[in-house]
Parts: sequence; C-alpha cells; structure tokens
Amino acid sequence: MVSEAFSLPDYPSMELFSDELCCLIWEGNSKVGETMTEAEYFSLRHAAIEHTPNAMRHPVGAALHHLHGRRDIAVKTGAYSTLPRLVVGGDLVITTLRRFADMCASTMPLRVVPCPVETPRLTFVAQWQSYRDREPIILWLVELMKRVSMQMAPASVPEPGLAA
Repeated sequence: MVSEAFSLPDYPSMELFSDELCCLIWEGNSKVGETMTEAEYFSLRHAAIEHTPNAMRHPVGAALHHLHGRRDIAVKTGAYSTLPRLVVGGDLVITTLRRFADMCASTMPLRVVPCPVETPRLTFVAQWQSYRDREPIILWLVELMKRVSMQMAPASVPEPGLAA
C-alpha cells in the first residue's frame, strides 16, 4: 500500500481508500467547540510532525507545510504516533488524517473536529509489478486489503475491482 501521490504510473494499482484531514484535540479543551472557524484554527497552538523533504513532494505534506507558516507550532515531534499524546490534558491542536484521529479518539480522551481550512484528500492504493498481475497470491492480497479497507471506512472506499 502506498499513497497515490507516490505510486508509480507504469505499475498496476487499485485504489483502497481515501482520507481527509481533520483536527484532533483533548476532550477537555474548552477553547474549541464542535467546530472551529479558520480564524480560531490559526489562533490556537498546534503540535505537528517534523516533515522530511520527501514529505513536501506529497500534496498533503505540501498543504501542511503551506499552513505551517500560519499556524503557531508549539511542539514538533519526529514520530506520527506521538502526536495524540501531546494534546491530552492541554490546549494543543493536531491536524491529522481522519482514520487516525478516529482510532485515537476511540481509545484516548480526544475529540475529532472538522478542519476549517481546505486541504487535499489523501488516497491510498495497492500497487504491484505488472508481471505479477494475475498471480493468485497477489490477487488474494489485494482483495484482502480492499476488504479490510472497506470495513474501516465504507464511505470513503471505491467499488471493488482491479485497475491497470
């Protein structure tokens, strides 16, 4: 599985799912209601991942980098998995993928709030070598990935079927 932005155009692929950016905050954060305006978003303190130069080539990485100058980044981390822990008990906001945010909010005292700024969607694809296009193990693995993706977020998953 790879982000569509980093997929190779000469290889067969199948879209698995797409995701959107949202905000993740501590459930006790009194500075944010059910939604937030763009002005509120930029007035708050943020925790963010320290992006590598490669990430800047990705549409979502580029969008977050563009927002970086406008956001007050109070805390940076090198590990994506540490971001949710940074907001618990405080007033920090993280901008992250909806699937990740939903998973974190189901196990930690966190809330998911829609991102008030326009950002691109992130699409993930399964990709494999052309000469393996009809191998049973590849077909099984790709279909398994598709089924799991559909169970995780049915509304954002395309119809089943291999695309070349």
